[in-house]
Amino acid sequence: MAESAADIKKISILVVDDTLENLYALSDLLKNKKYEVRPVTSGALALAAARNKPPDMILLDVRMPEMDGYEVCGIIKADKKLKDIPVIFISALSETFDKVKAFKVGGADYITKPFQFEEVNARIQTHLELMKSKRELQSLLSDTLTGSIKVMVDILTIISPQSFYQSSRHKQLVKETLCMLGISETWTIEIAAMLSTLGCMAVPAYILKKKFSPDLLNEDELKILRSYPRLGAQLISQIPKLETVAEIIGNQLEPPTASSDMELLSSHVILGSQMLKFFNDYDGFVAVSANPLAALIKMETAEYKYPIILIRALKKVLQKDFLTYIKKDVKFSELEEGMILEEDIYLPNGAKLMETQTELSLRFMGILKQFANNYNLKQTIRVSIKQKVQAQIIL
Repeated sequence: MAESAADIKKISILVVDDTLENLYALSDLLKNKKYEVRPVTSGALALAAARNKPPDMILLDVRMPEMDGYEVCGIIKADKKLKDIPVIFISALSETFDKVKAFKVGGADYITKPFQFEEVNARIQTHLELMKSKRELQSLLSDTLTGSIKVMVDILTIISPQSFYQSSRHKQLVKETLCMLGISETWTIEIAAMLSTLGCMAVPAYILKKKFSPDLLNEDELKILRSYPRLGAQLISQIPKLETVAEIIGNQLEPPTASSDMELLSSHVILGSQMLKFFNDYDGFVAVSANPLAALIKMETAEYKYPIILIRALKKVLQKDFLTYIKKDVKFSELEEGMILEEDIYLPNGAKLMETQTELSLRFMGILKQFANNYNLKQTIRVSIKQKVQAQIIL
């Protein structure tokens, strides 16, 4: 591992051993290699030190009073903030050291006493290199995942701006409802909501227009339209880390049911797909009732049994505040991310540049401003602007 002295100084190693002679001897050797060494004499102190300032690595004695190394390692691996820290066990040859147990509780390696320090340092270097590679891979996957999602959202925005507008609203409602339910790990369901209409890209445009208009779909058209969740799931399932998102999207029209609220809230697939159906149907009830609260009351007694816990949570969200849209004429120079077009944009030759209901991303804003300058497009444009208002005004 080719590290500069400056880089090595940044590496923090927590050394845990209840025998002071061993602790200081190993600490001194590590300090000579320019590591930042933090020696502690018990499992309890090790946990406190790690939680206060997570180290890059932990060298952990097995045999200690009150709390042995196995127990300490198990607690570390159960902590979301500490679980990725490599733990190397240290054991004397005279001790009964269960290597299988060491790996079962999450240990990365083990060293037996007496040891050659160069071996210890080599083990440390190996696991630091593995940790660095893992972090780089995670960063690459994260960047790839973020980029893939952005590309899919941009494509959906261009092909079906109304579908994008719908899924964008649903994502916001999903986020606020999950927060009201006290669920913190929400990214999977939020992304599923954002990409829930992705399959609409494969649905003929004339069918999509009927979906968002009073025109009735015939049986064949309805069958084609109802295929969009499956098509979207197939597209998304090819992307690493989005398997659960794909499953949620694929189940959104006929979601799996839960036998209890606990089962519902503990399964991202069940909760996510139930939420997508809930908010998709909610739009329909609002369109008929012209009132969010009245729509929820009707959903409570509907033939389909929507989870009461979702209805109650959304009521609380609406009582807190509500996201609405204010229509306004703005100059091209005043366009901001998140605004929604309320009119089609045409070039001087009659070609359509952007459709109504397109939500402006930074990329689309740049395109509009560039064409406005190059082609002398009219100086104002009708848009909708997101705005939160008190629920009492809406309800």
